[in-house]
Amino acid sequence: MARTLEVLDSRGLAEDLLAQAATTAEVTLFGGARLDLTGLHSRYPFAMITPQTNVDQALGRYAEQHGATIRRGVQAVAVDQDADTVTVTTGTGNLIRARFVVAADGAHSTVRHLLGVEFPGRTVLSSVVLADVKLTRGPAGNGLTLGNTADSFGFLVPYGCHDSDGSWFRSMTWDRHHQVGDREPVEADEVEAVLTRSMGRDLGITGLSWHSRFHCDERQVRDYRAGRVFFAGDAAHVHSPVGGQGLNTGIQDAANLAWKIDAVLGGADDAVLDSYQKERHPIGQRVLRQSGLLLRGVTLRPAAGRWLRDRITPRVLSRPRIRDLVAGSFAGTTLRYRRRPGDHELVGTRATEVPLTGPRLTVLQREAGFVLVRLRGAAPIGTLPQAERTDQGPLLLVRPDGYIAWAGPADGDWQAALRTWLSPAAANR
Repeated sequence: MARTLEVLDSRGLAEDLLAQAATTAEVTLFGGARLDLTGLHSRYPFAMITPQTNVDQALGRYAEQHGATIRRGVQAVAVDQDADTVTVTTGTGNLIRARFVVAADGAHSTVRHLLGVEFPGRTVLSSVVLADVKLTRGPAGNGLTLGNTADSFGFLVPYGCHDSDGSWFRSMTWDRHHQVGDREPVEADEVEAVLTRSMGRDLGITGLSWHSRFHCDERQVRDYRAGRVFFAGDAAHVHSPVGGQGLNTGIQDAANLAWKIDAVLGGADDAVLDSYQKERHPIGQRVLRQSGLLLRGVTLRPAAGRWLRDRITPRVLSRPRIRDLVAGSFAGTTLRYRRRPGDHELVGTRATEVPLTGPRLTVLQREAGFVLVRLRGAAPIGTLPQAERTDQGPLLLVRPDGYIAWAGPADGDWQAALRTWLSPAAANR
């Protein structure tokens, strides 16, 4: 989604990923309603479609280039912490000590289990099938397509890969009358039958490659912080895959947390890390709600409810203001963090699209931490990395994750806001 692409661009990764990906600017929903993404206020008014392995590999290369050591095949069997340190014991008996641990180890998080942290929620859908399918008569264009009946649904995402035998799609299917365990094998006939019913026509499956059957939970830890351990991504929250929010929310969790850990390691007050819970937990709740509402709309069974849904949704999404609000919520571009009483109304919103005289903000962020965005025509102020805006907006102090920490007039005390996030030495440079 757009906001995740902006975060990736701030690491210099977006363009290379897009070069090997397909994109789509619309999603087809109930009753033929279309969610148009072209109105997003972003450099990326579309969704990128690429295998998750491409994103994983790009992030892995980036991490190693910046000094990270990635160890695979290492199992954590114990996690202990005291006032200063977290110690992770591996399956081979090695001890790994650090000041902080980030548990980004998925829905079945080992770290979460070892710490005894509850993961409250419930299962909302069983026997959902994901598969990569080749179709000879798939949906035209490059949009995301949803089809459903009272007892099944199918969702198709085009990869943009074509040959003489058809085009590859990622499919998600569900059949109310075929509820089996997660380990039950997936057959091409099953996927084809559900897609045919839900889409209302034979799509002509000629190939089935990767596939998986799973159950869908809605769960969220109550606190994203447990002492010196933090939870991110699916270790912190799981929800319906409808709406494509999982990877996006996890990456944005990490973008929010990473610079705060860096600030505290550099001498900032430990309270900076408490803002991770305050900012990201409400976002996780919102994602659970909106993906859950969409899931319940897809699986709605009563005929009257389905008729009403199919009549209302196209009308609602035909209104540009509502359409752009819904699109921005799913794309992450309209999500904001809460501001304190007395803060400027822009605090907590993203600064990514503020027009600048030089390179865009996400390019500046590849080298800088906080960025000061000066008024149009104003001279440089101090030594903080900065840029000049081309419109008539206020002075901005922008956090490393691209969100506005302070906004106000040229003589405003932005330095005070900076001191709340950084160590005295870093804030006074």
